[in-house]
Amino acid sequence: MPAEVETESVEAYAETISASAHRASFVGAPRRTIRPTESPEAAEREALAWLARFAQAGGEGALELRAAIGAGGMGVVREAWQEELGRVVAAKTLRK
Repeated sequence: MPAEVETESVEAYAETISASAHRASFVGAPRRTIRPTESPEAAEREALAWLARFAQAGGEGALELRAAIGAGGMGVVREAWQEELGRVVAAKTLRK
């Protein structure tokens, strides 16, 4: 590909991304973020604590499942609201 075509393609792509970013609106910053830990042991403790809270909430109760956004051989992917972190996530439910 000639350099001038490649440059034009990159510039067009950058303009598209800029326009998309300008149109995007955010609900707000998450109430809590997951940060890297100093050690694998600390990461394991944090993950286990999160899983315990998730299980107490009744598993799916920690996520508010919304519209299906995709489906495949293994299951359905849905948009969901993760209350604890205050963010939209994707949740896959497996076929039985």
